Parts: sequence; C-alpha cells; structure tokens
Amino acid sequence: MLDHSDHLKDLDLATKAVLDAIVRQQDVFSAMHKKQISLMGTSHSETLLSIKDEHTTTRHEIISETPFNIQAGNALTRKMVREVWVRALSVYSATVTRTASIRCLQCFTR
Repeated sequence: MLDHSDHLKDLDLATKAVLDAIVRQQDVFSAMHKKQISLMGTSHSETLLSIKDEHTTTRHEIISETPFNIQAGNALTRKMVREVWVRALSVYSATVTRTASIRCLQCFTR
C-alpha cells in the first residue's frame, strides 16, 4: 500500500517500516524489533567479515616482514657474539701475557 503513495517515497526505512506495520494492522513494536534484529544481524556479519579480512591482512604483513626481522636479528646477534669474542680474546691475551711475564720473572729471580 505504501508503494502507491508519492508522499511517502522520501521517508527513511525505519519510518516506512512503521507505516507499513500500521497499514497492515501489525504490532509496530514487533515489526520494528524484527527490523532491528535484522539490521543487527547484518551489522554483525559485516563486522565479522571485516575482522576476518583485517586478521588475514595483518597475518600476511607479519609473515612477509618476519624474514627481514630474523635477518636483522641474526646480524645483530652475530655482531654481539663477535664483540664478546673480541673482548674475551683480549682479556685472555692479557692474562696469558701477564702469566707468561710473571713466570719469566720467577725464572730469572730464582
């Protein structure tokens, strides 16, 4: 019935649903409740799809960046290990040199 009225064509969907329920002699609350549940279901479905898409996008971004992060991490680890070895060798060399010097002095002082 509302389809035949030129005055009602510019109304929003909620108002049209209320008028349609009145014209059909239906309970307005039930009609609006059904409409609201339908809109919530649609909104929920769209939200789930959006979350799923964002999850997939984020997962791909993380996976694509992981090799670079691992390579950078490996390079940093190698640098740190190298620095520790250099320090350890310099301490060891100094200790060996000192020990050798002490032994030489002991040999000469006997």
